[in-house]
Amino acid sequence: MALQDYWPFNRRTFASVGSNPSYKKDEPRSYGEGVIRRLRLTNRYGGIGGGDFEKHIGDPKTYMNVYLSDPLVRTLVDLPCLYASKDGWDIVTDDETLRESITEMFDEINIDQLIYGWLRNARIFGTSYLEWTGDNLVLRSSQNMYIQRDENGQIKYYYQRIGSPDEDIRFEEDEMVHLLNNTFDDYAYGLSDIHPILYLVDLKDYAERDVGTALNKYAVSRFDISAGLPDMPYGPDKINERSYKGPKEHSNMVNIWMILRKRFIWHLKYP
Repeated sequence: MALQDYWPFNRRTFASVGSNPSYKKDEPRSYGEGVIRRLRLTNRYGGIGGGDFEKHIGDPKTYMNVYLSDPLVRTLVDLPCLYASKDGWDIVTDDETLRESITEMFDEINIDQLIYGWLRNARIFGTSYLEWTGDNLVLRSSQNMYIQRDENGQIKYYYQRIGSPDEDIRFEEDEMVHLLNNTFDDYAYGLSDIHPILYLVDLKDYAERDVGTALNKYAVSRFDISAGLPDMPYGPDKINERSYKGPKEHSNMVNIWMILRKRFIWHLKYP
C-alpha cells in the first residue's frame, strides 16, 4: 500500500450501481476444476438460490432480534470481541513514513471500535463486511450484503441489496474485506453463533412466561375473606347459600358474585 493511496486526487472509484462488475476467471489465483454442485444446478436450471447472489444461511433478522433482546446472549457475543480488540494493533514494516501514515489513518477511523464491530457482526450474523474505499474502512451491514460466486467458488462480486435491482450496489472482490465465522461446507457465508441456541432461547422465554403465570395465579391469594363470626361460624355450605328477595333487586349482585367465583381464587377463613 503506497502513500499516494491516501492522496485525495488519487482516490479510486469504487462500486457499481444497477449492473454487475466484470471479473476475470482464475485471477489472481486458480480455483481449479472442482465445482459447487448447488451453484451449477441453480445457474443451469434457475432454481432457488440462483440469480444475482447466493442466499444467506438462516435469518439475519432473527439473530439480530435475539441479540438485542437477550442480555445473556449479548454478553456472550460481546465479551470475546472486546478481548480480541482491546489490545490494539501492531504495524510491522521498515518504512517509517508508511508506518506513520497507516497509524494516522487508523487513529482517524477509530480502528479499535471498527474491528470490534466487524468481529461482533461475524458472530451475530455469520459473516461481516468492511468496505475499503482507498483511504478508509467502512463497516457494512451483514443483513443486506450478499456474495455471488461462479460454480468453481471464485467470488464474482458482492451484492448490497437496497431496493430494486437498478438501485442495488455491486462491489468488486478487492473492495470488500469479509470475515467468515465458523465456515460451513462450501457455502459462501459463515454460521451465526446464535443459530444453534435459538431453541434454547425459545425454551427460556416459554419458561419465564409459564413461571410468571403460575406465580401470578397460585403463589398468592387474590382475596382474603373472613366468613361468619366467632359465635356464628360459616362453613362451605353456608357460604354457598344465596338468599335474596327477587331477581330484580339483586340480579346485578348475583351476577357479580358468580363472575368473581369463577375467575378468582378465593382463600376463605373460617373462625
